Amino acid sequence: MSNLQAVVRHLIVCEDVLVDEANPRRHTLVGLIGALRSTGEPPFPLLYRELCAYIQLTGCRGPAEGRVEIQYADTGDLVIRTRSRTLPLPTDPPRRDGLQFSIAQLPVPTSWAVLGTILVQ
Repeated sequence: MSNLQAVVRHLIVCEDVLVDEANPRRHTLVGLIGALRSTGEPPFPLLYRELCAYIQLTGCRGPAEGRVEIQYADTGDLVIRTRSRTLPLPTDPPRRDGLQFSIAQLPVPTSWAVLGTILVQ
């Protein structure tokens, strides 16, 4: 048996992910988010009511438990963690599949850099 593990090829934050009904492997990412910015005065604190994390994985060997964690880049402190769920991953390691995680009620207390991580077990 191989020690091949799932590899994150892309982790993209956006406002929504649309799935093509005729081709469920075709996804449209809506409102890509490169930085969490505020247009309010004062700019912080800010609350993102809902974001999506779109993740493409390869090296999969079937369904697995997984979740997304967002941490402060400078301290590693946890900002938010999605609930764990069973991911419908393919059994063909070279195949690239996309997954969507909804992130609700993301607090942004001040201007900060974050890291997103997907944990697949």
